Amino acid sequence: MASGEILLEGAEAYVVGEPGQGFKQMTDMINMSRLSNGCGRRG
Repeated sequence: MASGEILLEGAEAYVVGEPGQGFKQMTDMINMSRLSNGCGRRG
């Protein structure tokens, strides 16, 4: 999984999903991407 860091000074931001549920949303997305990657691999 790629990772990086950027600065977004002065950028507008919007809440996506329920406030306080970000970590749960992130782990759900990671699990779905793992399933997707696993199904897409060809041996």
